[in-house]
Amino acid sequence: MVEDPIDALSPSGVVKSSFCLMYLWRVGKAPVFTVLLNTAIWGNYLYRIFMEPASKEQVCLLPDLLYAPNPGDWPRYLGYFLFTPNFVRTVHVTSFLGALGYTLERDRMGTFMYSALFVILSACIPAVCFFLNISNCMAGLESTAFAVAVVTHHQNILVRSDGVDKGVQVPFDIEPRWHIWAIAGLMLIFAEPGEACELVVGMVLGLIWVLKDPEVWGQLASSLKPARRHIALTTVLYVVGMFVAPLSVLQIQFDGNIDVANWSWWTTTFPSTPSLGKIVAEAPNAVGRELCILAKIVTIALPMIAMSERTHYACALVLPLVLMIMYVMQTAFFHIPHLGYVLLVAVAYRAWYTPQVSDPKARTGSNYNPSRVSRPATRPSGGG
Repeated sequence: MVEDPIDALSPSGVVKSSFCLMYLWRVGKAPVFTVLLNTAIWGNYLYRIFMEPASKEQVCLLPDLLYAPNPGDWPRYLGYFLFTPNFVRTVHVTSFLGALGYTLERDRMGTFMYSALFVILSACIPAVCFFLNISNCMAGLESTAFAVAVVTHHQNILVRSDGVDKGVQVPFDIEPRWHIWAIAGLMLIFAEPGEACELVVGMVLGLIWVLKDPEVWGQLASSLKPARRHIALTTVLYVVGMFVAPLSVLQIQFDGNIDVANWSWWTTTFPSTPSLGKIVAEAPNAVGRELCILAKIVTIALPMIAMSERTHYACALVLPLVLMIMYVMQTAFFHIPHLGYVLLVAVAYRAWYTPQVSDPKARTGSNYNPSRVSRPATRPSGGG
């Protein structure tokens, strides 16, 4: 153990825990499915670079091919699993998949169960995206990786640093899930708005997969402290305000007749814009790059804070939320505030007054179980 204790969220703690994970993954057994998948992704990328260049539209999975499979279009099925648009994205995706594989496949589920989970989620995500008209051309496994990341977060696998060099040992059990979310956050920030919606769908399906376990409901009921109820409701309000509720009323067209029980009367009297999330996805240039980036930051950070013990960190999101609200008012889509805009203001208010769930030095995560701690790596003979 190191002589001077360091906090897990300090810069030194983050750097040292990252080095520990890389060392432990290097000396341990490799996850078979993840290694084969990453090798195939790199092979496909190099083949397209040197042999047969292809754009996303040429290899993506189409709705007709999902609902009516055609073996003759096998390049598009292969493209859905293996396509990456450029070198940077290839490095990013394979790093993301590698961290998931070494954490969940190797240390918890095993190759068969992990590959089954991966294939099932890979089939469900495009079906949902096509059904909701979020996309009509999908390629790449980023959204599936986001779904698996949610499952990994729930498993809360802990890693000890006893077997590494004392210079990089840390006085706490490492939680790889937060390193995985850091990679996911970068991917979401740099993703195009349409791709970001696909990633959110992946997270939702991953959450549904986790909630199918009856034990999860018992854990949720036992851990719903006032602070957790506060941040949970704040997250729900943000999802509704960002992705469901209309952003703005275009104009009020009141003809003197009142029929509040008729939904068509509301839509006719108060014609409105779509939700802010849909506007950002369909017209990113119209709302501006700044608003897109702010929306991505809040969308990835708020669920992460809600899943941690440090719920009071939500107050840090007040600034991006306020900036996002101000940017919305400058767009051509905003006229009269509708429910979506009101909910975003309420989310900013609630984020500022989010209480603390426990001591900041407490272990991150509510489902800590000593049996989840991975066995420490043994030092290779002759290694220092």
